[in-house]
Amino acid sequence: MEASRRFVVIWFSDWLANISCPSEMRPACVIEERSMGAYLVAANATAQKLNIHAGQRLSEARVLAPELVTYPVDWAKSTRHLQRVARWANRFTPWVGYDPVADGLILDITGCAHLFGGERALLDHIVTQLARHAISARAACAGTIGAAWALAHHAPTTPVILPQGQEAEALMPLSVKALRLSDEQYRLCRQFGLDRISHIMRQPRASLVQRLGAGVIERLDQAFGQVAETVDPLRPPTRFHVTHVPLMPIQSREEVMFVLSNLVDDLVAELHRAGRGARRIDVRLIRTDRAVLSVSLALSHPIQLATHIVRLLTERLEHVQIRLDQDLAIEQLEMLASQTDIMSAHQDALFASLRQGQKQALAHLCDRILARLGQAPTRPLLRGRYMPEKVVRFIPITEPLLEPPLKTPLEPWSSPQKSEGALTPEAHIRKGWLAARPIILLPHAEQIDVIAEIPEGAPRRFRWRRRLYEVVMAAGPERISPEWWCEELPHSPDAMGQTKASLTRDYFRLEDSNGYRFWLYRDGLFTRETVLPRWYMHGFFA
Repeated sequence: MEASRRFVVIWFSDWLANISCPSEMRPACVIEERSMGAYLVAANATAQKLNIHAGQRLSEARVLAPELVTYPVDWAKSTRHLQRVARWANRFTPWVGYDPVADGLILDITGCAHLFGGERALLDHIVTQLARHAISARAACAGTIGAAWALAHHAPTTPVILPQGQEAEALMPLSVKALRLSDEQYRLCRQFGLDRISHIMRQPRASLVQRLGAGVIERLDQAFGQVAETVDPLRPPTRFHVTHVPLMPIQSREEVMFVLSNLVDDLVAELHRAGRGARRIDVRLIRTDRAVLSVSLALSHPIQLATHIVRLLTERLEHVQIRLDQDLAIEQLEMLASQTDIMSAHQDALFASLRQGQKQALAHLCDRILARLGQAPTRPLLRGRYMPEKVVRFIPITEPLLEPPLKTPLEPWSSPQKSEGALTPEAHIRKGWLAARPIILLPHAEQIDVIAEIPEGAPRRFRWRRRLYEVVMAAGPERISPEWWCEELPHSPDAMGQTKASLTRDYFRLEDSNGYRFWLYRDGLFTRETVLPRWYMHGFFA
């Protein structure tokens, strides 16, 4: 006799807040920039007690909690964390799938619960372990996925264990939202006065299909077990892994490289059949004393070229100390393509262009640098930002561009604008005494002590790194306002834990009595943004 199916639904009720601000005790929320401004997509428990919730405008939430801390939403991070939790849940059952409706997981635990002390002990263990990692979870177990989902989301308390055959008694008092309806289906139910599942059950099915559509009836039948529903389990990624165990332990480097070259051929053949290229290759050499020597290769682009991989491995192993003798020899060799990517198919021209050859040569050069230094070379990426420290970002050359690069910087960085009532730096530039932008920019602006004749004026002298500088020539200010439209963390806490919003900057070009030329700025408008503006050193001209 076939055993009755048992399903567990785990709902992460505050998922985005848990992974974005797990240890935040103050009111905090996760925001998303939209065309109409910043909106909340999640709020932590402290903020929810102040009636702050997802869907609110950030400005409305700040009225309720001026000290509200904000974090930008990161959907990729959410997906990665959910995948990790799903892999963790595989220890309870091999049938683990994602909940397509909400942030959660669906487990088919048929025949597995007794291994963990029963269904109650299993659910308690899952919820407790997730709570230790600051993840709020509600769980329910039932004979159908629909019933377990309804109880996990709408039961007064969880975990809930619903015995087989008691779905009707448990689900009747719940809201129709517990049937996993879409927003449009839920709106139609409310329009016809069908607020609870018991209200739908009293209506003739023919009229329900005509008024609400077949989708509502299907969800109802799934919850009560009239229509079968199964878990779509996670599929582990394909492993490109080859192993060789020699008849006799290997005692020389030459033999190691000979075997590795054969393993590379086998690995490339597997990658070629799957239509994928290697982005990272891990090699494990296991000695007779069970010591393991690991070597990794990071590649700048997906590759299936065996000769290139062998060359990189040869150069990489030249810098690795391998002790081999009669007593300590290699008895097993393993090679794994731990990171792969789809190979883009292309047709080679009769006469390959020089540009294609240069691209391939550059990629091979980057691979050799990675193999020798273990670190990828970087390239500058010009970004559409106004703040000087955000105009250029250095990324590994192996990293794909996630944002289109700019051909020229935005105006405030490329050509300074005149400020009303200010000196004209362009006049000094034409005389040749000062360039438009410094040749050296500090990694982080450093605070300095300044003496100025008037609060809005240029410095007369300043102290930086315990040394006093007398200013003999100054140009400015050049004003750069905060990037209010693309602030990553508006009103976010700084390194000292204090809440600080971005302020307007007034930049000055200075030359001291020894001919040194500096670029510094005043942070904040006097009396309008701050009572006591701070000064910072940001770069040098010469």
